[in-house]
Amino acid sequence: MLAGLESISGGEIYIGPLVNDVPPRHRDAAMVFQNYALYPHMTVAQNIGSPLLVRHAKREEIARQVRQVAETLEIEGLLRFSWMNRSRTWMRACASTCGRRN
Repeated sequence: MLAGLESISGGEIYIGPLVNDVPPRHRDAAMVFQNYALYPHMTVAQNIGSPLLVRHAKREEIARQVRQVAETLEIEGLLRFSWMNRSRTWMRACASTCGRRN
């Protein structure tokens, strides 16, 4: 209902303001899929930046926000890898990056 995959059958949905009558594409909400990548042919950086690209953000802004997200998630070393083109190098980078937490 939040993302528009199902119709609202009753009640009210608030994402800040009431959004029952707001088309899903204008609700400023995102979905998360339980897969390695939403777009396996794209790099991690491209996957993170794809919502900004759809909104016609400038390349510099997309790069800045992708870097910020990667730093927050501590996955800077994975940004250039794609799921489809994974390799032993990718697996080592993932193991060392994803296993590192303070």
